[in-house]
Amino acid sequence: LGSASGEVNTLALTGDTGNVVFTGTVGANANLELGAVSIVSAADVTASSTIEAASLVQTAGTGTTTLRDNVTTTAAAGVNITAANINLDGLTIAASGDGVARFAGATVLDGATVITTTGTGAITFTSTLGSAANEDNTLALTGNTGNVVFTGAVGAGANLELGAVSIVS
Repeated sequence: LGSASGEVNTLALTGDTGNVVFTGTVGANANLELGAVSIVSAADVTASSTIEAASLVQTAGTGTTTLRDNVTTTAAAGVNITAANINLDGLTIAASGDGVARFAGATVLDGATVITTTGTGAITFTSTLGSAANEDNTLALTGNTGNVVFTGAVGAGANLELGAVSIVS
């Protein structure tokens, strides 16, 4: 799924109580990057491959949003996911252009995860953050001049401890 060559088209999806599933690459081929990708509502959201877009914003999710491969954004809206549960499955999230990386929902790392923002883009976890049970997955955060914020418990719960956490800001 991508824009026409040289264009940066937006994509708005409303799954309501249904699921949104990306099984292939989203905007990740040369000159085929998408503009803003907006998921207005959905039960579960699954992205099984890379995403390259100006931004990836999910405003509501009643189930689990799972990102399984790298996500790269270039606009200030960055990566902003709101869902009941969020799974980050061993990937790199890179938000440039002062883009944020915001996770509003109980977040679980299913593999080693790297999150980088440039400029003033903040990295924010608004709920709990833990590792998949008994995995001790690592987390590397680089916020450039943006803040790194945790508002919920980190690594709390039986067997949900994180491995090494590094923060550069």
